[in-house]
Amino acid sequence: MSQNNRDARKALDLPRLRADTPGTRNRNHLNNAGAALMPSPVIDAVIGYLSREGEIGGYEAAAEANSLLEGAYDSLATFVNCTRDEIAIAENATIAWQRAFYSLSFWTWRQDSDGKCRICCQLRSLFAGCQAHRRIHRNHSE
Repeated sequence: MSQNNRDARKALDLPRLRADTPGTRNRNHLNNAGAALMPSPVIDAVIGYLSREGEIGGYEAAAEANSLLEGAYDSLATFVNCTRDEIAIAENATIAWQRAFYSLSFWTWRQDSDGKCRICCQLRSLFAGCQAHRRIHRNHSE
């Protein structure tokens, strides 16, 4: 185990984190790719938000909760040691990946000797990523 991993494990209070995550009481949950078990504070926040939305409406509840979301940018920036304008929050990994991918300017990419641009990706890309690659290829190879 590397020194960085040891330091990270020391910084996290794993017993407290597990105690605060109800889903770990009865199982070992290893399917964390896009749907990790939520800790109690997250469950409480989601339920509280939905209750508030039911009381006053969606737009009003979103406006009330906006300061919490704004605070998340600062917290995440501190956590990953960057500035808040370098943080992007998305609904899920697929949306985040697509936003980043489609923000690229494919017209300015260097073309190979045959006049084609190439996109390299790993074989196990998200399905949505494969669809995005195909769409860009189709649009730029005409």
